[in-house]
Amino acid sequence: MIDKARRKQLAFYLRQFSVGNITNDDYEKNIRKHISYGWLPEQYYRAKQAATDDHAFVSILDMSWGLYSDLKKHYLKGGYELNNEQLNVIARCILFLQSDLEYEWPEHKISIARISLVDWLLTIVTLGYRMKQLAKKAQAELGEMEKLGDTEVWPFFRIDDYDKARATPVFLNSA
Repeated sequence: MIDKARRKQLAFYLRQFSVGNITNDDYEKNIRKHISYGWLPEQYYRAKQAATDDHAFVSILDMSWGLYSDLKKHYLKGGYELNNEQLNVIARCILFLQSDLEYEWPEHKISIARISLVDWLLTIVTLGYRMKQLAKKAQAELGEMEKLGDTEVWPFFRIDDYDKARATPVFLNSA
């Protein structure tokens, strides 16, 4: 299912945040109000709506949470500025959100946002061994994903889809 209206809103908020026009707090407030039914980006996968929603939202919101610190209010400028690789991922996300393509990647089972309090406690008790186990599982998950599609153009599933979307830009297009 593709939710065009909310995809366009998320693309807009990602753009505004990534270029430093809004703070992390503004980004989270807008996401909670307009995209994630009140959930923070890193927690949206827990929402009952997430199970039947446009699948792009869970993964893109999960990814976006890793771009900023939620410990204090800031813009993505100065010490918080995104690097070129992060900006490229954001640009692909915005392009994908403007497309009519279904999100085809499987749900991520392991991410930093999904590590439970029990896992953190086990990490401390086992002097880091638990975190190493989770890292191995995450690496295996990534290996499985690489067998399914073209991970270098995520959130697109295929390079061809990415190339087609780039060939027909939504912005600055005279059509």
